[in-house]
Amino acid sequence: MKKNYLKMFLVCISLLLATNTYVSAQVSIVLSTIKEARTKGVDVKVRVRGVITVTPTTDSRNQQRALQDPTGGLNIFAPGFAPLQALTKGDSVEIVGQVAKQTVTAGVFPGFNSLFQLIQIPATSPIDPNAEPFIRVISSGNPLPKIKLLTIAELHQPVIAPATEPFVEQFESMLVRVENVVLVNNTNAVFSAGTNGRSYYVNNDVNPVLFTFAGVNPNLPVFRISPGNGMNGQEAPKGSFSFVGVLGQFKAPGVASAYESYQITPNSFGDFELGFALSNFRQTSTTSTSLNLAWNNNIDSKTTIKVGLAPVDIANTVYTQTIAQTNFTKDGNVALTGLLPATLYTVEIRTETATGKTIIIRDVFVTASESTGEIKVFFNSTTPTGTCNSTSIVSPTNLSTDMDGVIASYIDKALFTVEIAVYNSSSAGSPKIIAALNSAKARGVVVRYIYDSSNANTALPSLNIAIPRMADRTGATSRTGIMHNKFVVIDAGTRLNSWVVTGSGNHTDNSLNRVAGSPSIANAGTDPNNFLFIQDQALARAYTQEFNEMWGIGPDASNLPQSASKFGANKTKNTPTSFVINQKVVDLHFSPTDAVSTNIRKNLYTTNNDLRFSLLLITDTNLGNAIDSLQNTGIKTGSAIDVKGIVDEEWVSAATGLVPSLRARGVNVQTYLNADKIFHHKYAVIDAKRNDSDPIVITGSHNWSNGADTSNDENTLVIHDGTIARDYLTEFGSRWFEATGLCDAYLTAIDNTKTESAVAYPNPNNGKFSIRFEEMVGKTATISVRNLNGQTMFSSKTTGEAITELDAQNLATGMYLLEIELNGVRTIKKIIVNK
Repeated sequence: MKKNYLKMFLVCISLLLATNTYVSAQVSIVLSTIKEARTKGVDVKVRVRGVITVTPTTDSRNQQRALQDPTGGLNIFAPGFAPLQALTKGDSVEIVGQVAKQTVTAGVFPGFNSLFQLIQIPATSPIDPNAEPFIRVISSGNPLPKIKLLTIAELHQPVIAPATEPFVEQFESMLVRVENVVLVNNTNAVFSAGTNGRSYYVNNDVNPVLFTFAGVNPNLPVFRISPGNGMNGQEAPKGSFSFVGVLGQFKAPGVASAYESYQITPNSFGDFELGFALSNFRQTSTTSTSLNLAWNNNIDSKTTIKVGLAPVDIANTVYTQTIAQTNFTKDGNVALTGLLPATLYTVEIRTETATGKTIIIRDVFVTASESTGEIKVFFNSTTPTGTCNSTSIVSPTNLSTDMDGVIASYIDKALFTVEIAVYNSSSAGSPKIIAALNSAKARGVVVRYIYDSSNANTALPSLNIAIPRMADRTGATSRTGIMHNKFVVIDAGTRLNSWVVTGSGNHTDNSLNRVAGSPSIANAGTDPNNFLFIQDQALARAYTQEFNEMWGIGPDASNLPQSASKFGANKTKNTPTSFVINQKVVDLHFSPTDAVSTNIRKNLYTTNNDLRFSLLLITDTNLGNAIDSLQNTGIKTGSAIDVKGIVDEEWVSAATGLVPSLRARGVNVQTYLNADKIFHHKYAVIDAKRNDSDPIVITGSHNWSNGADTSNDENTLVIHDGTIARDYLTEFGSRWFEATGLCDAYLTAIDNTKTESAVAYPNPNNGKFSIRFEEMVGKTATISVRNLNGQTMFSSKTTGEAITELDAQNLATGMYLLEIELNGVRTIKKIIVNK
């Protein structure tokens, strides 16, 4: 027994000696506070302890972390270093590293533009064989440090020959909070960081701070959204808000500036706190005689709802119904009944808190039609010769090289009215359309025609002189945009003969019906375009509302052009967004009033499996960032997102084009090379290969440019339908083969309609919903609900039940992914929670 005690004693002594040796080897790097470490300057090796304040999902690019103790903060930078990337909020750690601040050209370490950082000790330095690891985790789940409150003014400090560092510098890399601010730009934006991240400027909500110093008008402070952050694809806050994040800065080396540019990086939307705000004012369901609407307040409020028929100028709405809701609540809803079918209504929401804070919001909604809801899609480009997977290339459902004749045949249906707004028409391209308009006029149909004044419109001299026409009023209003619409509205006042004809094609020979090799037309060839023909009275009336705003209905309600006509930025939002057409959800957006780029981005960010885009051009950086995010850092749903696109050759190398940068970031964008044709499409197809994931088509006249979003007159349709999406996908496949000689192969081609089928209902729902399985005898299904960042919000299992009821009422309003795994088959569906 004594020998055993002696043996244990000797082991302890040896361990103690080993520990003393280990410590003595590290005695040169003593433990410092973070404040002390920051004052030692760059290139100094330090040992610090603190709590991590950044989550792994804040930044998927560099995976930096911020470390904080009671004296200050430091960023930790080691891209690709797994122990760093494993750290999360609340981890208490000890770091032995080197302080860095400016970029070192030799590449030993990549300092970040005036931001103090801890990096790994460079390998070129002498390394003690007993040296400690760069990062050592002490414990997890610790409370976060105290948050420092800063003002906008404090976040913007002059640094011209300062005697000391600016006041705010001492809080760098610490958690800070800024209160009661608003976005200076992108107030309608969807956050979209792309691969490089993006800055959003903020200022005080009531008394903006004006920064000028020695004639300089510098940038405002910003909050920074990093790549991969779950805030990507989410709508930016409207109204005032407060937020928390890690304070950093960016000052490019060699750039003279009187100011440091300070920025704050939130972890997620959980770091935002809205001021009093009404959000998500929406239509939850509709019939031909009723509308169900809902909205969300972040403070308990009472609400008054007023309803009236929507005039062209909704500020002049005569409200005929008032509903007072006196209960104070955050989540509001109202059922409007006794309405007329296919009718546009202005709805005003006035919500008020107990302390008298008030918000008033107006929007236009429409009841459902009693129409057929027929939707036909036409393409004007023939299918190329070739085979894919040993079969001939498939053609879309409707192909026509005589779109002039097809459009004319619909105008021939008109009994009462035809409104036509088209960017350009040529005598060679639209003789049948002009003849149909003249014939309609002759039989008593009221015809009105709007065109863009910057084009020749050579077809118009053949139009009956008695048909009123109007050029867009570019000169009169000094606007910079164009009237770029291409739509025809037929008999909007009728239930079964109301048609909307729209798409990407102008009424010109190259857009409609040029035939390759025609001896009578120079450089013959039909530009690829798509066209939609929709029989729905509600949609037709919405297009007529837009037409009347441009036309200008005067006080006498005549059909003559009036001074009240409005184009471009002079227009207001006066049309409904959401329609249900033959059980298909269809959204309509007009530029520039409807934040179309924002809405396109919202839909792009719902992509789960495959995105295809066919575009004349892409110069809108917001949309480029969204595509970049999907390809590289996008919403994680457990499978890769397969992104492919085609852009016309003229815009591939244009100075403002984004194709080179997208290609540099790994996006597969091909060039449409054809000297006789312009690739004139403006469409995207989302999840066409995923019948279980809300297939979407985005199309219309809207090029993916800033001008189309902010100054042009444009129209865009978003159609949620698998059949239509696959028709567009077939067209994409033909053009892809034409551009590349290759078949459009998919990374993850998933079609679960023929496997273990499951239906979730109702959808949308309030968090309570059911799943019906086709066959469940003796089988077990695993059910998960995830948010758009891939986080599991709810999960359960069910065995042998044909119908399973689920209660996930803790879910906030928004879109979620419902994942069902049954017999080894994984199905992902989108569900919407409305509260």
